[in-house]
Amino acid sequence: MYPGKWAAMNPDKPALIMADTEEMITYAQLEERSLRLANYMRSIGFEKGDHLAVMAENRIEIAEALWAALRTGGVITMVNTHLTTAEAAYIINDCDAKVLIVSTGADKSADLA
Repeated sequence: MYPGKWAAMNPDKPALIMADTEEMITYAQLEERSLRLANYMRSIGFEKGDHLAVMAENRIEIAEALWAALRTGGVITMVNTHLTTAEAAYIINDCDAKVLIVSTGADKSADLA
C-alpha cells in the first residue's frame, strides 16, 4: 500500500525510524519525497520495468527510492556498499540499471561515476 493512504490518514505519524540514530520520516514526508523522485525519474525517461540501482549505506532515503521505483512500475536493485568496484559494476550492468542512486557514504561511489 502506497504511503499516500497513510499520509492522508496520519500525515505526522512516523513511517520509518532509524534504530541507531532515531532519525525519523513521517508518512507525509515519505509520500512527498517518493512522489518527487518518481516524477523526476519519469521526466528522464524511466519507465515501467526499468531498473533503479541503489548503492547506499543503511539510511531512510532508501525507502524513498523504493517507493519511487514502485510508483513508476520499476524494479529496484540494491547494491551492497562492501562489494569491490568490479562486483558492484557487474550487478549494476547486469540489471541494466537505467538510474543509479549512490550515497556519498558508499565506499565505491567515486569508482563508479
